[in-house]
Amino acid sequence: MVIDKTGTLTAGEPRVVRIKTFDQHNDREIVTLAAMTEAHCEHPLASAILSKAKEYEIDLPEHGACSVVPGRGVTATYESQTIIFGSKELLKERNVAMPPEIERYMEDEEKQGRTAMAVAHDKQVCGAISVADIVKDKAKQMIDELKENGIDVIMLTGDNPHIANTIAQQVGITDVFAELLPEQKVEKVKELVRQGRKVAMIGDGVNDAPALAEAQIGIAMGTAGSDVAIEASDIALMTDDLTRITDAIKISKRTFRVIKQNLVSSVIFNIVGMILASAGILNPLMAALAHSLPDFILFINSSRLIR
Repeated sequence: MVIDKTGTLTAGEPRVVRIKTFDQHNDREIVTLAAMTEAHCEHPLASAILSKAKEYEIDLPEHGACSVVPGRGVTATYESQTIIFGSKELLKERNVAMPPEIERYMEDEEKQGRTAMAVAHDKQVCGAISVADIVKDKAKQMIDELKENGIDVIMLTGDNPHIANTIAQQVGITDVFAELLPEQKVEKVKELVRQGRKVAMIGDGVNDAPALAEAQIGIAMGTAGSDVAIEASDIALMTDDLTRITDAIKISKRTFRVIKQNLVSSVIFNIVGMILASAGILNPLMAALAHSLPDFILFINSSRLIR
């Protein structure tokens, strides 16, 4: 069972917990710049930033072109200047120098299990925003139940290793792969399939859709999941209750048992019928009547799944 972190194991409703300013900027300016880039994004982190902007009663100016860099962050243009909000890696890719003070701050926040994202304006770092998410109530219970069923659990996430391992320890996952781009998640799922393993993938976001489609069984979080993720999945959970995943496994096992029971009973009934007919015990009329009996039995047996 391959599981995404944000929005799946965690509530997917992170909140801004700390703002670090730099170079004479204030909190309001940092939040304004970050919110401008996230104004049209669907990622859970975007909602945290926009909620903070609403708390500050900030009227966001309309920006120009906006570009989402999967697994890295967002860039936008405003008055011919570029605003970048994202990871250290994204800023370095865009040739933005990271002040040691901000870099140390982000590293310290990540060690404490928080997501820290830098804000840059016109190639100058203005500050950073720390966002924290919480583990869902029944996440550990779900992981424990999966393990009890003999299912190995692996976490794939785009977050940094510190945050990923902090969440993994809380829910009891030992196999963690962090800082993965969407295409790297797909490659990891493909690798597991090539090893001959039966792979199910649980996710909720747009970034998870390719991996959900690649897995042998894709499971989307129907309530919090994006439309793309739900479309790419085989199963959509219409609740945030993670124990429904183990319920789905139990239902599938029950269904498979009923299918086998129906097949075996049909074969046995037909063999007995042919023997009795060849012995002259069943005449054509009785055989015709008996032929409809298995359908009724299979219907009654299958209806047990409704409970």
